[in-house]
Order: sequence, then structure tokens, then C-alpha cells
Amino acid sequence: MKDFIKKLLREHLVDELSTTNKCVFGSGAYHTVYTSAKNPNRLYKVGLGNVVDEWVRIFNASPNLFPKVYRVFPSKKNPRYFIVEIEKLNTTYAEQDFTTVAEISGNFNRTKDTYNDRIYLSELDEEKVGKLIQFIKDRRYAEQETNELINLVTKWCKYLITITPLIQEHKEYTDFHGGNFGYDNNGNIKAIDV
Repeated sequence: MKDFIKKLLREHLVDELSTTNKCVFGSGAYHTVYTSAKNPNRLYKVGLGNVVDEWVRIFNASPNLFPKVYRVFPSKKNPRYFIVEIEKLNTTYAEQDFTTVAEISGNFNRTKDTYNDRIYLSELDEEKVGKLIQFIKDRRYAEQETNELINLVTKWCKYLITITPLIQEHKEYTDFHGGNFGYDNNGNIKAIDV
């Protein structure tokens, strides 16, 4: 399915997007993201209209939690596709930080006999965050590293707790993995794909 959509995007949208001036920034199962030749702080996310509608609604409802949407317009070559101009985020550092939090959660889950619980990032609450923080403290890292990890886990878990119900209002599942997040210019976490 992913290859089929990528093929369609290449066949029907390449000329319109002037990809000679734009390069592919990334892609997902149902979209391709291009850089902007005119504005380095913006991206063009291209996908089928029904899929685009789903996440544009979520993004527009909470621009402090998701990338800002500047405009949405149909493809001239194929009106089933829409092009969405969005805020560009720093995905490299966000992916590294998300991976760290996911690894801590995974390590916690591997010690379930000690803590008698399992923690999934899509099913967080304050009690589970507290257990992750205690887990970090119990690992006896150096004090500075412990504090940095606690701050990182707390920041990410609070964010994930906030966005999970917003996403689940529109979708049955959350698609949490490192490639779906970025930091804005102020260091705020934002989900770039839901």
C-alpha cells in the first residue's frame, strides 16, 4: 500500500510541486513530505484528501501541540490529493529524546516482576509516570544524568498524556514512534503525524 501511494504521488504530483526545487523531507504510509524552496521553516505534506482531513482537523484544533497549518489546497493534477503547508520541526533531536523515553519504558517493562506493572506510552497516567521516575531513581545513575532523565521523561509523558485523548477522538489508535515527533523553535514537542 505504501509503495502504491508513493508511486501515485510521484506520478501525479511531482510536476506541480516542482520537486526540482524541493526535495523529499520524509514520508509515511499515506503521505510524502517535501521541503519548501522558498521558506526553510515550512514543509509541504501531500496525501489523499480523506487522510489529510483527519489530521488537519487535529492539527488545527491544537497548534500548540501539533505543527501549525498555514494552508491546505487541492492538487491541480489530481484533486483527490491535498497539499498542506505546515510548520517545519526539528525531528532529529525529538526522535532521539523519544527513543530514550521509549527505551526507559521498555526497560521498565522488562523488570515487571520487580515493579508489578507494564507501561505503554500510549496508555500513560500520572501514576505510571511516577513509576517510571522511581525506576530511573532506582537505576542509580549519576545525579546529573538522573535529573536530566527525569526531566526528559516528565516532559514527554505529560505531552503524550495530553495528546492521546485528542488523537483518540478521531482515531482508534495512537501511532507513537520517534519519527512522528519534532521540536518547534521554542523547544516544544509537537506530533507531526497521528
